Amino acid sequence: RRLRVRLWEDFEGMTLQRVIGERLLVLRGLSGLTRQHAADLAGCNRMLLYNYERGKYQPRLDLLQKILRVYGCSLSQFFAKWENGEPVA
Repeated sequence: RRLRVRLWEDFEGMTLQRVIGERLLVLRGLSGLTRQHAADLAGCNRMLLYNYERGKYQPRLDLLQKILRVYGCSLSQFFAKWENGEPVA
């Protein structure tokens, strides 16, 4: 499955909720985890993760950190500029 990855500049005009959602979706795709498995590892339910990925809801900071830990990504990497579909270290 091919992932559609946006450049940071492409997020202009989008809500933070939507940016977070798109990045979570990309990270999950890169991890190869199903939504259910990722949600189980993060300690949330699958539908909540789905709504975060769709940009419908914005996760609390503590839950966002748990989700990012599952993907091996820090908060600073998550909000930094990305290149080639991955956070720049």
